[in-house]
Amino acid sequence: MGRRAPPTPGRRPAIRKARGTAQASTNMQFSILTTKTESFYTACSPELALISYGVCRDEAVNNLQEEVLIREQAGGEGSHAQ
Repeated sequence: MGRRAPPTPGRRPAIRKARGTAQASTNMQFSILTTKTESFYTACSPELALISYGVCRDEAVNNLQEEVLIREQAGGEGSHAQ
């Protein structure tokens, strides 16, 4: 009881869109897409090419925003580690 049925083959997971703002010196705007896969959540910012994970949606989004701040402080928006 309490378990969800396994995903239907060929069915795409629901993707939720939210607007995110990194509270840093530039106060830049970026979109955040979130989805749940099995037992964790994924947050992605396509514009910044970043992905983060968490056990709940808020944790995944917070992790993504924190990574944006860290990268911004480490050398600006354009310095993405590959």
